[in-house]
Amino acid sequence: MRAALLNGSPRGSRSTSRAMGSYALEGLRSRGWAVEELDMCRAVTTSEGLTDLLALAERSDLMILSFPTYFDSPPAAVIRAMETMHSRIRKGGDLLAIENCGYVRSGNNSPSLSICRLFARDIGWEWRGGLSLGGGNVLAGHGLEEAGGVARNVRKALDQAVLALAEGKAVPQEAIDLLGRNIVPPFLHNTRANRAWDRAARKNNVLDRIRDRPYMEEESR
Repeated sequence: MRAALLNGSPRGSRSTSRAMGSYALEGLRSRGWAVEELDMCRAVTTSEGLTDLLALAERSDLMILSFPTYFDSPPAAVIRAMETMHSRIRKGGDLLAIENCGYVRSGNNSPSLSICRLFARDIGWEWRGGLSLGGGNVLAGHGLEEAGGVARNVRKALDQAVLALAEGKAVPQEAIDLLGRNIVPPFLHNTRANRAWDRAARKNNVLDRIRDRPYMEEESR
């Protein structure tokens, strides 16, 4: 059996998307699968890259799409890859999506997971499920093993998913629910986010204007 990881993060090898996808890929490799990897953001920029993408999809039994959610949708490179594969893939297979977002709640990935599920249906591939992580920026692209305790549930969920996929089954609900748990408490995530905005505002000399609402209509005259 052959599995392919299609990394759709613009951050490439330093991304949380690749960290999660490569962990799953290594789990399949340890079970005797042949594995390959492709950077979608690079592949879609050239005709040669698109040819490689199609060839990889054609020889794979399982495709793993791993990417961040941007504005309720996969990144542009992932959409382009889907459009390319949509009418040109002839061989069937299985599809798994692994998504992460900067928002603390994993539910923000739901619209883009639906896009992947419909994509699998339209190309005639078996939808094996979607894994969704909120607060993925906490991992900062580090390998899941070196991330330590904060990635414990991520590793466990991916291990469960890999076991099912290796047996030709869909990702179990237990793995989906486990990865869907908050990786950090919401209050801590919000505190970190607010500090990051303050640092950015201070760097650009607009800290005193951080609460401005220039496009908000006057409430009363």
